[in-house]
Amino acid sequence: MNMKMNMVLLAAMCAVALAEETATGSNGTSAPLTDTSTSDTSKSPALGFIGVALAAVGFGSNFVVIKKYDAGDGMFFQLVMCLGIFFTGFIFYLIKGAPPIQPPAMLGGVQWAIGNAMCPFIIESIGMGLGLSVWGAVNMLSGWSGAHFGWFGLSKQTVSNNGLNIAGAAVAVVSVLVYAQVKTASAGNDDDDEIEAPGDAGQQVQRSQVSKGSSKSTVSYSAGAMPMGGVVKGDGAKDSGKPSFMIGVLMSCIAGVLFGTSFNPAQVVTDYASNHHCNDILHPDTCGDAIWHKGRTYCKWDNNADKGKKCGGMPQPDMAFTQFIGIMISSMLIFVGYAIIKMCKGSGGKNPEETILIADGSAGQPFVNVPLILPGMLSGVIWAIAQIGWFIANDNLSMTIAFPIVCATPAIIGNMWGIFVFNEVVRSPKNLSILCLGMTLSVISGLLVSLSK
Repeated sequence: MNMKMNMVLLAAMCAVALAEETATGSNGTSAPLTDTSTSDTSKSPALGFIGVALAAVGFGSNFVVIKKYDAGDGMFFQLVMCLGIFFTGFIFYLIKGAPPIQPPAMLGGVQWAIGNAMCPFIIESIGMGLGLSVWGAVNMLSGWSGAHFGWFGLSKQTVSNNGLNIAGAAVAVVSVLVYAQVKTASAGNDDDDEIEAPGDAGQQVQRSQVSKGSSKSTVSYSAGAMPMGGVVKGDGAKDSGKPSFMIGVLMSCIAGVLFGTSFNPAQVVTDYASNHHCNDILHPDTCGDAIWHKGRTYCKWDNNADKGKKCGGMPQPDMAFTQFIGIMISSMLIFVGYAIIKMCKGSGGKNPEETILIADGSAGQPFVNVPLILPGMLSGVIWAIAQIGWFIANDNLSMTIAFPIVCATPAIIGNMWGIFVFNEVVRSPKNLSILCLGMTLSVISGLLVSLSK
């Protein structure tokens, strides 16, 4: 089943990539035109909303494939997940014709990986619902506000109706907080010691401790997947009076900013090229030849742009693989550092080889679950396709449109999994009412933001 799902997702990614190539022409530029006053061939709102749909379905589904596997403390899972992300990005990179690697865009991947690695501590410190709702709201606001107001080094992205756009973003934040109140029900048996975590716009986790004498447990993910968060740990909040509670809230805000601004380095590359290198090119043929114009510039013709700026910067999707390189490198370094710390803490002067015979995550033993490798990589494949969809949405709709929609809609998909497939959402009238309210707010947010275009 996993193999079939993998093939379907890769086919979908290829179809979107080919559709984008058809719209933009080879090498990310529009086909040469003799009449530059014709309609735009490089920006497609329809393609942008296809990207939004890919992101919503992917982010809402990528943890389904690891539902029955123990993710432990999350460090090993984030490594194998990032392997899946990297190889999927490489396939997309080849489909796009191997566009130039833009090293600054790797910083976005580094940001995501750092924020991702912070998630287990956050959830352990302040709990699932609060942690994910805080970083989810900050994530959306950081990404949207940077583009809307021109912060964090971005060029200001305008929309036709600022009021609708701001209202849509505000409703999206409220929907994230509403999802945090949805409660999940365990699908385990009566012998399990279950921890129930409140639902939210991010991943909902239940950790079932199996009966005594068994060293294995299962982790189930349901009720949505936060677009930029990947690693989770199903422990409830600790004593809120401890200093770690405030640290957890602070780290949630930091993680949210890291997630929400992870697209910024790629966007800055595009904006810089457009504003400094490409805008003096006045013909599509010349623009198409300017792949290496003045250093690392990569240009693309856009008939709808203002006069003198029709030759713009590198398309966002062409930098997806560059971001994934940053994710992979950072993830490997994080896991190596984690393993070294675990071994040093658990060695106690003993032979280091004796401390890693059983990788169960105890002192001196980095958590490694071999059966998690393939499902974890498949989770990364799905996440990468969703992220590529988000890049496509940013490129064709702008970040001010794409961010509120992508941040709010995955929870709808995730909750559908939880209700109709895994039976993990408490079906009390109050809980279902909260869930319906969250979904309604997500739809309203999407409509408001879409109309503001």
